[in-house]
Amino acid sequence: GSGRRRDEVKAKEMKPVIGQLRDLQDPRGKDDALLNRALRKAFRADKKEIARKDMEDAAERDRLNLGIALLPASAEDRQAAAMVQFGRNPPREGGKEEEEARYRAAKRRK
Repeated sequence: GSGRRRDEVKAKEMKPVIGQLRDLQDPRGKDDALLNRALRKAFRADKKEIARKDMEDAAERDRLNLGIALLPASAEDRQAAAMVQFGRNPPREGGKEEEEARYRAAKRRK
């Protein structure tokens, strides 16, 4: 062996460099592990939220007896729904007289 001797000399020369590289790599490796853990935790939370919303959507579809998927409500949907008035007839051109005439006509048909 002269090859072995060269390897030993080279290892002694590189020892400080290898130590410096380890020192640089260790904090980054720890940071990577922490980042990975945080990302997995966020993913699990998102997954639970998606599952909860899917359950709510399924319950709403069952309640309304719908066989189709519902899209999430938008701000425009909420605004349009707030403007709907149930149980009231919209005002008509003829006013009260026309309404009374329709009432009388409906009564005669009975």
